[in-house]
Amino acid sequence: MAEASSPPLMNYTTGPCVQAMERAPAVGPTPRRLRRTAVETERVGTYEQSVCHKEAQKHKTAKTYFDLFVLLCGIMTNVTSEEPIERHERWEPIDGIETPVGSARIAEGADGLTVTLLFSQIVDGRDSDLRLKFGRVLAYTVYEELIHPWETTPAPPRLESPWERFIYPLLQIGESRWVASLDSSFLHVHPDAIHYRLLTLDQVVDVLCSNPPEVSWIDPASTHLG
Repeated sequence: MAEASSPPLMNYTTGPCVQAMERAPAVGPTPRRLRRTAVETERVGTYEQSVCHKEAQKHKTAKTYFDLFVLLCGIMTNVTSEEPIERHERWEPIDGIETPVGSARIAEGADGLTVTLLFSQIVDGRDSDLRLKFGRVLAYTVYEELIHPWETTPAPPRLESPWERFIYPLLQIGESRWVASLDSSFLHVHPDAIHYRLLTLDQVVDVLCSNPPEVSWIDPASTHLG
């Protein structure tokens, strides 16, 4: 009885299965593809970082502009909220005002307000006094010189030598804080009213009126009589 022949041994190193496996397409990425993906991932990461950086810069710039806007608003608020600077201007209604004034005599009657400036009280001054007849006025105040509430401007007009350390005694006040403190509806009725300030060594007289006063030099004797 003949022996059954054994099937031939298959060469698993060069056989058709191995050859078929070699011919079959590779499953999954190749090392080269893996490397390319890593590079792309790196690029994507770099791009995302760049985008984040740009967004951060935008927010930082926006915050800077916002802070600057707030600062400018604050500055403008301070500027607009500041009071106007009061102006003290020399008022020369008559010639001969060369010295300070000793004091003032104030009289109010049917004819209105009259202020007499006593120049004759100044040693080596003139021998006459100045009378100002304002008539009916809108308002006036009289303060002792040391307690007058309104400050003097940094460079007020002054008298000539040898009295240059004294402020010129007759002034007109622009952008007046005293006038601004009055009722605004009252001021609208008298838009042309003028603030006069009369300075003496004893008192400060402020007068608000629409018409200029009558001004004249008078004998000191008539001052004491009237």
